[in-house]
Amino acid sequence: MDPGSQDLDNDYYLSAEKFYMDKNCEKAVGAFKDYLNKYPNGGYALNARYYQADCDYQAQRFAEALPGFEAVITAKSAQFLEPSLFASSDILFRDKRWEGALDRFVQLEQVASMPQNTLVAQIGQMRCLRELGRVEEAGKVAEKVVPTADKVLPDGNQRADLKAEAGLTIAHGLLSRNELDGAFTKFKAVAAANKGIIGAEAKYHMAYVRHLQKKYREAEKEVFALAKDFGAYKHWISKAFILLGDVYLQLDDRFQAKTALQGVIDHSDEPELVAEARQRLDDIHASEIQQTTPTPQEDTEIPIDGGHKTNDGKDQ
Repeated sequence: MDPGSQDLDNDYYLSAEKFYMDKNCEKAVGAFKDYLNKYPNGGYALNARYYQADCDYQAQRFAEALPGFEAVITAKSAQFLEPSLFASSDILFRDKRWEGALDRFVQLEQVASMPQNTLVAQIGQMRCLRELGRVEEAGKVAEKVVPTADKVLPDGNQRADLKAEAGLTIAHGLLSRNELDGAFTKFKAVAAANKGIIGAEAKYHMAYVRHLQKKYREAEKEVFALAKDFGAYKHWISKAFILLGDVYLQLDDRFQAKTALQGVIDHSDEPELVAEARQRLDDIHASEIQQTTPTPQEDTEIPIDGGHKTNDGKDQ
């Protein structure tokens, strides 16, 4: 680039940058677009792409913002890499593009210079892995979230809720490895510390683990405790009573099993759970009909003449 063109490049860019620095993003976006159209490979092209993307991001024009942030990430610009990874991971997560978001959250953790961004990166990884069904990996990342949250967040509801979410994720990771005692202990700790929906989910899984361990009376006790302590969370109560139906079948108490399932059918407002309870109830009824239906007997041939023979061995 000759000196005259370089001066024009510089002047064009600085006029656009001034709008950005003055927080006049609407004018800045147009000015940066003009600059990039005129100087797509100019000396300030990367700066312009980042600032334009940042303005679009602040205005929640996420689709327009993403290419600019991705250009910065690809160029590995040290000046803008961390904020670009933060924004790109957030946009991809909002768009439910879990694999892409996970990759950016991993990179963000690697370059994060601020503890807040480290925490954001770890939370993002935990949630993406959970959405991808990679439960064991999510649990391992969640183990990092808890101490980071203690360092970064002030004591209060936000920190408590995040630690409960991480604890629940850790418990699910243990459950996925069939470490039932460890999972039960972790679910119990979460249920004791959190009286919201996370605690309700943890309490349900306490009953579920006891069912897996064939400790059916203890599973029954946990279901009733869930109904008592987390009465506002109808979803988990309905799931628990479906589980209770299975518990009673294992205890050979069909009457109580049918009562538990009928309660879900009568009171749940979630069609999927109602259908699940009805299917289980239908299965019980079908098995009862099968047990009470007499087994057909094989036909026995009876000789009409009584089978008498004479002394000479001839049939009479």
